[in-house]
Amino acid sequence: MPWKPRRPRRGHYIPILIPILDAFDMLGIGITKGYELVNARQIDTVLIGRRRYATRVSLERLATPDDRQAAD
Repeated sequence: MPWKPRRPRRGHYIPILIPILDAFDMLGIGITKGYELVNARQIDTVLIGRRRYATRVSLERLATPDDRQAAD
């Protein structure tokens, strides 16, 4: 099932922070693997109140292939 936000968004913008479970869905990984990546600091998170959010930049960095490894 493709990822879609839990609530409809107004306007056209790219969110900076994404709810952590939505971030795992976007990456196509499960909760256990997702929290392993969070604990390994491969996904940067922010705590606002009691809710945890992943940064869009860290998700893009994780999903983008590393050019240095491709060259080897």
